Amino acid sequence: MTERKNKEAMAKLGEQVREYVKGLPLRTGTTPLRLVPTYEHWLIEAMSHGDNDAFWKDIGMTWSITLLNTRTSLFIISPAGFDSNLGGTSLNWIALSKTKHNQKLIIGPWWHGGATHTTAGEAEFGASATIDPDQLTSRWFDHWLKDADNGVDRDATVASSSWARR
Repeated sequence: MTERKNKEAMAKLGEQVREYVKGLPLRTGTTPLRLVPTYEHWLIEAMSHGDNDAFWKDIGMTWSITLLNTRTSLFIISPAGFDSNLGGTSLNWIALSKTKHNQKLIIGPWWHGGATHTTAGEAEFGASATIDPDQLTSRWFDHWLKDADNGVDRDATVASSSWARR
């Protein structure tokens, strides 16, 4: 299937989500995600687990617990509204910021892994919404590992993607 046909098929299947939910439990090949088997497998696997069992711990959903015991200052980048990780990422940042200073959170209108893109689906956010994670990482490491006085320690604690473009 071409990318365009796949997109059209996913959009149509997405309109039928309520029908698929009526048929719980989900089964491989029967969900709107069947066109993207890797995602479908993850969804079915995730829905078969309860709260806070080994599955969630093993994939890093509770990574902040491990990081609470380090001396590392962190910046966390999270998509907002187009990714299922915003809630967990925000809760992890809250837990970290209660016990450690110099924890930063950057939120932007992206999909997972899409911080350098101006769009999420059909929504266009413009160039000011994008960030360069590599540049931010270099700036962060230059300050915390090389003692560079580049102001990263004085930046906003929680910021939008437009701030992070500086």
